[in-house]
Amino acid sequence: MTDYPTREYYTGKRSAHRRAVYKGIGLTDRDLDQPLIAVVSTASEVCPGHFHLQKVVQSVKNGIWQAGATPLEFSAISQCATQTLGLPGIRYDLPARELIALDIETIVETQLFDGLVVVTTCDKTIPGALLGASRVNLPTVIVPGGIMETGFVNGKEVSLSDLDEKVFSGKIDAMPDKEVADWENRVIPGSGACPIMGTANTMQVLSEIVGMSMPFSSTKIAGSAAQLRLAKEAGNRVVELVRRNIRFSDIVTRRSMQNMLRGAMSLGAASNSMLHMLALSHDMGYEDTVDIDCIARISREVPCILNVKPVGDYYLTDLERLGGIPLLLSRIRTFLDGECSTVSGLTMSQICDLGAELDDPQRVGDVLKDVQHPVMDNGGIIVLRGNLASSAIVRAFKHSRHTFVGTAKVYDSQEDAMAAVQKGEVKPGDAIVLRYMGPKGGPGMPDCFGVAAAVVGAGLEETVAVITDGRFSGFARGVGVCQICPEAASGGPLSRVRDGDEIVINALEGTLDDKAPDFEERSVPQPPERTKRGILNIYRRIAGEAATGARL
Repeated sequence: MTDYPTREYYTGKRSAHRRAVYKGIGLTDRDLDQPLIAVVSTASEVCPGHFHLQKVVQSVKNGIWQAGATPLEFSAISQCATQTLGLPGIRYDLPARELIALDIETIVETQLFDGLVVVTTCDKTIPGALLGASRVNLPTVIVPGGIMETGFVNGKEVSLSDLDEKVFSGKIDAMPDKEVADWENRVIPGSGACPIMGTANTMQVLSEIVGMSMPFSSTKIAGSAAQLRLAKEAGNRVVELVRRNIRFSDIVTRRSMQNMLRGAMSLGAASNSMLHMLALSHDMGYEDTVDIDCIARISREVPCILNVKPVGDYYLTDLERLGGIPLLLSRIRTFLDGECSTVSGLTMSQICDLGAELDDPQRVGDVLKDVQHPVMDNGGIIVLRGNLASSAIVRAFKHSRHTFVGTAKVYDSQEDAMAAVQKGEVKPGDAIVLRYMGPKGGPGMPDCFGVAAAVVGAGLEETVAVITDGRFSGFARGVGVCQICPEAASGGPLSRVRDGDEIVINALEGTLDDKAPDFEERSVPQPPERTKRGILNIYRRIAGEAATGARL
């Protein structure tokens, strides 16, 4: 290959200083006479989602070398929100997305590359990779880290979300030590993203649907030979994208983002994914096409057909064994733009054809429904509006109540709300109002799963609602309204709610209201004082609302 962007910077006498830097790490003249590909890795020892990635990275680099380019690896951060759920540290979870994006943007722009591969797994790292890649706009492939196998406890398939609910409800205190040890030792059998449709797997899958990952790659079992082969192919493909000058913005278009959103609805996607897609659409300048109104409309057009937990009954490993995401796409192809390009060189229509070849209704069974007989008639993400919100999001489940009327119990911290549930102070018919959890109020828009899990674990899944301007993990079940805009810390109406107010949620009509007669006349209280240091201080000062992605 003789025509690629960095060639002019690594040839001739006046490029000697640049060549010297890379010769200092052992590269040769031949290595520097071909395209340079950045390989970003979030491999780390802080969680199972990233523990195995170094082998995946090596396969990608082998593929790049094989295709006639030079890979150069650098690392970005990774984290697991489980460690700080319900604790102050959870406020750093969403800001990690921004740090990853800034890391990729900064290093790629300062080091001169022709292409980019990001190898990553989890719920903030995939969105961070997409945001960072959108800003540098190079030929890019995202390589998902894949899914873990299910755990087995007492002969039953389980995942980490099951243990979380026992912990946050306090029920684990009454369990025998041996049973607790069994859960600890068996619930996570290895690496990868937890095998339900939480945020991590939602975002891995959406990376494939939008066209930035290789077909079949997002649901591969972490560390499997099949995953390593696809990673090597991804290395091949990024070099071909450089050769043909096909950039991120040529793949992630307004049309492909509409596919991404339609695919999300068919999955029963995590509510966090809406936040991340809104952030990406605004970064790309597509906010006139993919916005909160678009989410509201498409959710009512595209049914959920994937019968995978927490919305359904199965695990994502079951879909992987049947044919993965191309199989799902083949069943919703009438909702998709088939002409959209992907990094594989195939169009969306051609990928649907691959999936259709694997579709045997008898073999697929109940794991994947069809659009005539869906898991849910809607996409499971309902946008609510009313005197409590200009917009809010609720994730529906196949047995969800369409309406909820409850009595407000107001909390300004997750710790207080969880303690109230564990003490039995929250009763059926209550609506927990958890405020000052937004981008500025948190600050950092923390994940409020600890409160939701406490409610579900206490047996109050459909009888108590949790309403917040924060976020919910993709693990969360129950009646949960999140991402309320405007947030309480910005003077939003959630700040005016008082204990005893009647709260009405109507998912059919898309409304969220406080029925107190004097609600509109109440004054807005001052938000509580929160941290003024570091990344959280940056979020407190400049973060946008959830409806625009809660982005910096």
